[in-house]
Amino acid sequence: MFTIKFQPWALAALFDLNMLSITDCVVSIEKELEKTLQFVIDVAISKKEFDEKKSLIEDWFLKEYLTKFKNETKIQITIQSIIESNGIKPINEIVNKLSISERTLERHFKTSIGLSPKFYSRIIRLSHVFELAQKNKRIGLIFLFKVDFIINLILLKISKNLPEKNHPNMAS
Repeated sequence: MFTIKFQPWALAALFDLNMLSITDCVVSIEKELEKTLQFVIDVAISKKEFDEKKSLIEDWFLKEYLTKFKNETKIQITIQSIIESNGIKPINEIVNKLSISERTLERHFKTSIGLSPKFYSRIIRLSHVFELAQKNKRIGLIFLFKVDFIINLILLKISKNLPEKNHPNMAS
């Protein structure tokens, strides 16, 4: 098996995709995109050694797409800031630093990532908590209650946003 891991913003930038329209969906690769990626597909399924495959594919991406990443975008800066702060930095602080409105950032973020910046921050925050718990069992026990509380709050918030007919607490 051969996997390519992209930064959250990279697919939208590389292939001009609207990530919001394909979030939580299984989509097939369009024929045009498949043609574009044919070299990568051929190398990935070849009998070459892993390191050679990796090198060939990295070189191809650098040659084909490096120009698209010369200027760091506000989305990239936002994601980097969220990841560096482990999801703790408030979005309004990031927005002030970037000199754009929170709504503008949210629209661009959803198009590039498929999620809102606040939801992405929550994912990064929970990921960090679980990472800490795996590294240190004592810290894990301390966070266990907090994580359970946070997850319950998130689930409650999500369930309140569901249409009534799908709400789990509603009688049929």
